[in-house]
Amino acid sequence: MSKIFLQGGRGFLVSPVIVPEALRASAREAIDTAPELRNRREGGCTSSGFGAIGVASSFHNEGAREIRGITDDYIQTLSFPGYQSLEAVVDRQGGQRTSKTRGGESFHRDDTPGAGDSLVLGGFVNLSEGPQYFSCVPGNIGDRANAGFAKIKNPKDLRPLRVRVTIPPGCALLFNELLAHEVKSGKVKTTAYRQYVGAILSKRVYATPLLQRRDKNPFNIDDFCDDQSVPTIKSGQTEHFVVPKLWNVNWKNLVAAHQKLLIPELSVGDKIVKIAPSLRSLRKRYRPYTQEERAILKPRLLHSSDIIV
Repeated sequence: MSKIFLQGGRGFLVSPVIVPEALRASAREAIDTAPELRNRREGGCTSSGFGAIGVASSFHNEGAREIRGITDDYIQTLSFPGYQSLEAVVDRQGGQRTSKTRGGESFHRDDTPGAGDSLVLGGFVNLSEGPQYFSCVPGNIGDRANAGFAKIKNPKDLRPLRVRVTIPPGCALLFNELLAHEVKSGKVKTTAYRQYVGAILSKRVYATPLLQRRDKNPFNIDDFCDDQSVPTIKSGQTEHFVVPKLWNVNWKNLVAAHQKLLIPELSVGDKIVKIAPSLRSLRKRYRPYTQEERAILKPRLLHSSDIIV
């Protein structure tokens, strides 16, 4: 099965339905009623065209945790010869509201710094009631350069080769992060919800998670769980709630209206915070993480629930 994701394979797969509608509906409601919001809002705290939700609740609510675990269980059913350990990637939820413009990204490769010869999978689970899509060039898997986000030169050359992959409701898309892919811009016709997921598969068993042991912006998994904070994501960046130059400079006329949707702690004066506060600091933490929920975020032997220390 791992050959699908490697050189010579297409680089992606779409799972069968792994998340039932009841759980998807619960996850959508959690996004719409995030504790960082003053009132219920369709699409949640989305503040960008891409739709990723950079507030702490997006990483820690019940739906995010359960779907992260379900995806980890599914990945454990696949075969990855030559790889010894697995760790789930910490990631957030996404919401794109009806009539808004989805931001685009030209062809690129995600490129986790410090991953070495590990296989890093990205992807998402479709939480909506209708299909979602992924645009990529099957089999176009590049080399690792530790760039975090690696733009591809001459992206127009790839357009005739791209395919649109359909991800039905409740299914997961998983892809080798070095696969050439793009995010197409356009108007959002119906509010779309997703849970970003991923995994790191390594050829040896490490004592600590990749995102904790690397040189660029490491973070402690247990502190992340205890504080229920916004982490450093696999690109090496701390997930921004807003991009300051866009929101507090270019889109300054929109800031006041957006601030009215959010609790006061997400603003400083007439500006929106760059990085959202932890749920501990807001005194809005969800229940504590279980040992099992922590375990999937750390290196484990494949097909084993044991934590490697």
